[in-house]
Amino acid sequence: MTTPALSPTAESGNIARGLVKEGNSFTTGTSLSRHLSPAVKRLLDENRLEYSAIPSSGKGGRLLKGDVLQYLKGEKSRIQSRPEGGPSERGPPSPFDDVPNTNVRSVIAKRLTQAKSTIPHTYTSIDCSIDKLHQLRRKFKDDGVIVSLNDFIIKASAMTLKLVPGRSEER
Repeated sequence: MTTPALSPTAESGNIARGLVKEGNSFTTGTSLSRHLSPAVKRLLDENRLEYSAIPSSGKGGRLLKGDVLQYLKGEKSRIQSRPEGGPSERGPPSPFDDVPNTNVRSVIAKRLTQAKSTIPHTYTSIDCSIDKLHQLRRKFKDDGVIVSLNDFIIKASAMTLKLVPGRSEER
């Protein structure tokens, strides 16, 4: 069955529940199933929530990501309002705040993952002593200049590419 687009960036969705039983009749415009976008499904799965427990505000009763986030915000404030020493369903509090990805960040992550998995990559490694490099870093630091090891690696790479220009060209 073909389903409508869930959002401008959604390429797929998940049918959470059929709303018309097999064999029953229906008319044009009747919602046949409850769709969940990948973001909504992920939020429900990560937080072990049932979609039926969350009030939906989307067209045709569709559960939106915002609905789940609003529900979670309400749950978070309810959990935080418990007296100290009360039971905790999620374990000790985390020192970090999880911030949901925006659509743009999700698309960027998807594209980076796709590039990493479809474009050939090569890795080279060598063992080397960097004692003198650490001494040079300390000397710079004493003079008030903070330089990272990465700064030296980038500089060395750039100088090497100048010495061997053919290495930076596409093959």
